[in-house]
Amino acid sequence: MTGSAMTGSVTSTDGLAVAALSHGSSPGPALDPDGTVDPARPLAETLRRWFDGGAPTVVYGDQAGPVGRGAEVPGDGVSVLAGRIDGDATVVIGYDPGVGDTGHGLVNHAKVARGLEVAGAMSAAVVLVVSGGPYRAGELAYHQERRDVVHQLVGLSGRVPLVGVAVGAVTDVRSVMLGVCDVVVATPSATVTLDEIAGQQDAPVLAAEKAGAFDLVAESVPDALQLARRYLDLVRRTRAAFDPADDVPVREALRAVVPENPRRAIDARKLIELVADAGSVLPLRVRFGGAIQTALARIGGRSVGLMANHSMVGAGAIDSPAADKMHRFQTLCDAAGIPIVQLTDVPGLLAGPQAEQAALNRHSTRPYFSQVHARVPFLSVILRRAYGQGMIIMGMGGHIDRRPLQMVWPTANFGGMGLGGAAAITAKSSATADSQRSEAEILAELTDAGSARSLAANFRTDELIDPADTRDRLLAAVGLLPDAGPRPVVRAIDPW
Repeated sequence: MTGSAMTGSVTSTDGLAVAALSHGSSPGPALDPDGTVDPARPLAETLRRWFDGGAPTVVYGDQAGPVGRGAEVPGDGVSVLAGRIDGDATVVIGYDPGVGDTGHGLVNHAKVARGLEVAGAMSAAVVLVVSGGPYRAGELAYHQERRDVVHQLVGLSGRVPLVGVAVGAVTDVRSVMLGVCDVVVATPSATVTLDEIAGQQDAPVLAAEKAGAFDLVAESVPDALQLARRYLDLVRRTRAAFDPADDVPVREALRAVVPENPRRAIDARKLIELVADAGSVLPLRVRFGGAIQTALARIGGRSVGLMANHSMVGAGAIDSPAADKMHRFQTLCDAAGIPIVQLTDVPGLLAGPQAEQAALNRHSTRPYFSQVHARVPFLSVILRRAYGQGMIIMGMGGHIDRRPLQMVWPTANFGGMGLGGAAAITAKSSATADSQRSEAEILAELTDAGSARSLAANFRTDELIDPADTRDRLLAAVGLLPDAGPRPVVRAIDPW
């Protein structure tokens, strides 16, 4: 899986590769600018060296200490640093679990509030490196000073990139702070809870990831910071240098994506890797809502959001978590001005009592809302199945005004529902004493009417293409799109 240096992968029951990570370990060692590891250096020193030139431009409250105490807690347990990372203004706020009492106190809360104020004034990205969080006994609660950092973060959402990195057990207000971030990266020891006591029995990091608490799981603190940096690069540098001479040939691999057996699954993660520039893919929320796979990546050097149906999970049918995942990913891409590419192989929305009890009728409308109100363009490629309401929100709906390209593969077929089921229902309902068409005849008619060839002949799609040409077509189309430019209208990113 590109974007994370996880090792020891195993396959889980949900059809997704997960890492065999050890839990409860201490945060990883520090990383020197030259790539070497210093296991003795505290996290605060690592963060200082993370900036361009090996040092932040401004440090806030370095001499501050806890209320009513001496200087036994350097900086009151939090570093607030501002400078440039990869050339762009960035505010880094880091709670260091290695400096003693990192409980939530009045002074460190004020420092964080000041850092967020500075980020808003400079339109700088914010990186929160978080652990700890219970309130210190004997100190005033933060609200008595009218400083609400969660409110500040909500106000920054959609205006600047917000990245959370959980490096240990996170509780109380700091867990809510993480919940506002665009993405949350977790180390193996990370847990997030609102209650300190409950946090001691919290789920392992991979279970929390599957529940949607984390977007990315790293193997160490340095790896987590590298993932945060990759996210910032994709959303802040939406056009990067691209040399066509370095492009990896994928034509034959794309032809082999759809198996001959229609019952065989398509691995959306491999498909995304084939379509994107080599080494550029950053998967998000891999195990949450697994029927949809989402990733930030580049195509021709341009940042894009890729969404693909993953038929290895629930045959790719869209359930409530998958619909929520689609919606949030679309709002994130829209806020950053990143175009979205849909790769479609969808049997529809998940049917049955369990889906209905999960209020799928409401969850499934969320992608519609973010698509209708999005300012970024959508490009779509229909690979195989496109049925029911699922096909509407995966590239075949007329509700999206900004769709510069829609393509279909020869293997694609379309219908209001699965064609076999539609044929059976039609044969039964149309049976009369005088005339009766067989189910096989009806299926043949539906298959022909819903074929890719029929869609192209009736100009219900832009182009019927050889799968091998997919990346070339997307390269050309993405190259025609205008630059994102500044964010003219702030649209906060849905926290879920």
